[in-house]
Amino acid sequence: MILKIIIGLLIWFVVPMFFTDGKRRKRKKHRIIAATCKIIGGVIIAYAVIQEAFL
Repeated sequence: MILKIIIGLLIWFVVPMFFTDGKRRKRKKHRIIAATCKIIGGVIIAYAVIQEAFL
């Protein structure tokens, strides 16, 4: 469970930092990637918590 939560947090916080390089020309693309990473990270964390709580 701890490993899944750590992976979820890494996807949520760290992966979007790799795509933000300070350039403004692809700002919309960066927001889409950041939002997608937050969703995927949240799903992984929720899955880990629900799996541990009910199984």
